[in-house]
Amino acid sequence: MVCCRCSAHEGGTRPGSSSRPTARSGRETRARSRDGSDGYRSDARRGHASSVGREGRIDGTPGTRGTPRHTVGDFGVGQSRSRAAWLEQHFRLALGEIARAILIAGGEATYGGYTDPEGYGAYLASELQRFARRDRPFHAVLAWPEHRRMTVERLKAFEDSLGLYGDLTFLDAEGNKIDDPYAGRDGVAEPVADIEEVKGSLSSMRRMVTASTGGRILLGGRVTGFVGDLPGVVEEFLVSVDAGQPVYLAGGFEGAAGDIAVESVLRGNAWAPARPDPDKRYAAAMEVVRSVPKDRIARSLDNGLTEEEQRRLAVTHRASEIAALVSLGVGRRLASAK
Repeated sequence: MVCCRCSAHEGGTRPGSSSRPTARSGRETRARSRDGSDGYRSDARRGHASSVGREGRIDGTPGTRGTPRHTVGDFGVGQSRSRAAWLEQHFRLALGEIARAILIAGGEATYGGYTDPEGYGAYLASELQRFARRDRPFHAVLAWPEHRRMTVERLKAFEDSLGLYGDLTFLDAEGNKIDDPYAGRDGVAEPVADIEEVKGSLSSMRRMVTASTGGRILLGGRVTGFVGDLPGVVEEFLVSVDAGQPVYLAGGFEGAAGDIAVESVLRGNAWAPARPDPDKRYAAAMEVVRSVPKDRIARSLDNGLTEEEQRRLAVTHRASEIAALVSLGVGRRLASAK
């Protein structure tokens, strides 16, 4: 999922956001860990061939220069390893292109997701450092279960890696900022064991990010093995629509964003093969999407792109084209707001 704030996500206020790409399946793991390993993620996150992926998200909110902050969303595949590797490579390229476009426009980027060293948060931070902007245009936001599953040492290492280029916000279970996230911790990971608390915390982060950004860019998104009642990308889409927030549906990486694009932009004219035996919870989530009044979806798709450009965005997997279309839409909205 990518969120963008078109006055400047996964922001509105600085910072609070959400976003991530992933594919998960398998049993949920919630064992206490001292080394910062998964506290609530599934086995697929560790590289099973049948379901490979990661989560990452960037939000866009208006930065100090009056431009939008963007958020990148979920990425999920349930394909062969070679196809998953191809999608992963192009997905990362798309994340980098979008983030660079945001910074070049003078905006800010907000990431709400995971702190894995090889994950999207670290990747985006390294990409954004190339522009050497010292006004901290990159904002990483961690939901309650995410920072509790990490050791203090690892969290501080991630925070230090942001340096002068970004900042890190820790949220409590209700989505409120924690002023001193290290207070009372003895250094070890303390994973959240209550799955309902995990679900609520992730939803709270998504709402907080939406309130602090001006738009959302959605890419990929898991369609099975998700933790909440709804897949992350689906929930983010619904939250954005409820808020009347501009949404950019980049459906070329398939997953939940691809299915939402088929329903909302392509209007059922599916370009991808039908999903065999979809997860029952996922099928129910898509019914929720279909039940949203068309006028409310149309309001969020009033994102600065023409219908033809929306369709191009809905099917392309070319990183440069996705970034160009998103930049075009955001630029038009900013120009019309002046």
